[in-house]
Amino acid sequence: MKTLLTLTFAFLSLVVNAQNSYVTFLQKNDTPPIDYLEGLFQEKDLVMICERDHREITQYDLLYDIISQDWFSDEVKNIIFESPSVSIQKELDDLLFAEDLSDAQIELKTKHIYQNLGFNPLWEKSNLYSFIVKVAHLNRDRCKYKKIRIIGAEVKFSWDDIRNEAQYKEFQKSLNHRDQDMARNISDWYKSGSNNKALIIMNYRHAYTNVYWKRKMKTDNVGRYLKEEFPNELTNIFLNSYANRRYSWKGKFHAKKKWDLAFQENHNKAVAFSLKDSPFGNDRFDDYPYIATKLKWYDAFDHFIFYNPLSEHINSNGMDNIIDAEFRKELERRYRIIDKELTEGRINFLNKARPYHDKCIPKLK
Repeated sequence: MKTLLTLTFAFLSLVVNAQNSYVTFLQKNDTPPIDYLEGLFQEKDLVMICERDHREITQYDLLYDIISQDWFSDEVKNIIFESPSVSIQKELDDLLFAEDLSDAQIELKTKHIYQNLGFNPLWEKSNLYSFIVKVAHLNRDRCKYKKIRIIGAEVKFSWDDIRNEAQYKEFQKSLNHRDQDMARNISDWYKSGSNNKALIIMNYRHAYTNVYWKRKMKTDNVGRYLKEEFPNELTNIFLNSYANRRYSWKGKFHAKKKWDLAFQENHNKAVAFSLKDSPFGNDRFDDYPYIATKLKWYDAFDHFIFYNPLSEHINSNGMDNIIDAEFRKELERRYRIIDKELTEGRINFLNKARPYHDKCIPKLK
């Protein structure tokens, strides 16, 4: 019995000491994300952040805080998103570089952009819509040299060119090399100017740079393509989130809760740091459950940002009054093309922003 108690206390001591290494690191490395990003852009032209769940909205508060800084408008000016197609770029530029638009005009132009954002019949995530509106308001009060540009990396696509199901299916075949095409879109933009810098937002695996399938076959990720082409110009950041489970919607904690417990112990302060120089980076990379890998976190990502604990993450779908009578007819046409029914329930769902706490997000006990 005495031996069992001794072993139990020894094990608990190891757990506590291991946990303390994370907390101690956070207490000694307390650079706020905005300051950390400013430092990165002094060294790199392209900084890529791994977006959380597409629906999560608090991460866009962080993005807006970053792009509204004077140093960002002076030194960077550009933010590239996965979702907008390159085909809608002119409309984005017309909105964000216009002079003296009224609130109503900003709303109208943003609705048109969002109704034609890409190859989905309607991109229903609330966060990017609100972000575009906020940037338009920000730019309206700035001189042309300090305006922020939103750039779309998504593949070329216009619903005006799609008339039937056969045409849509033919387009879908091109998505087999979507990541490569998105990376090329970013690469072409970057090489088009001598002073191009950008904050790049890519969701989930698209932001990975060094993940392999079995037998060392490289994965098809935007981040990997860009890292190989621009090894000295690009760096990537993981934004705190939860990990997916294999073939399940229910999420799980990274590193078996060690990270989230450490952030909680550190009073959930927003912080950014290099993964390679931290105990976090030495943990096994466990964000993508569909590949068995021996990679560590610093192999897949260079940096880490903690911003809001999981309990404060909020998802949202829908945009207020995005579907008027005219667009409803067009949306019905798109749904017929993809062989789905546009129900009244679906219209109501899309036509109003609905923030909510996702039940799939794990909870700390």
